[in-house]
Amino acid sequence: MLTLLKKKNVVANIELDENSELEALKVIANRAATKLDVAEQELKSGFFASGAQDAIIIGDEA
Repeated sequence: MLTLLKKKNVVANIELDENSELEALKVIANRAATKLDVAEQELKSGFFASGAQDAIIIGDEA
């Protein structure tokens, strides 16, 4: 049970057409969904929601 709570890191060599975090999240969601046989949209939504939750906004800066 405790092993489920430990963080596990994954390293992958993925080529990106654009050098942006958004593009990287889309490509990673696609590859992970294919490998794990889950819905790609669910992974993308989770990634984006997690990223938005960590955003700190001060004035006009994010």
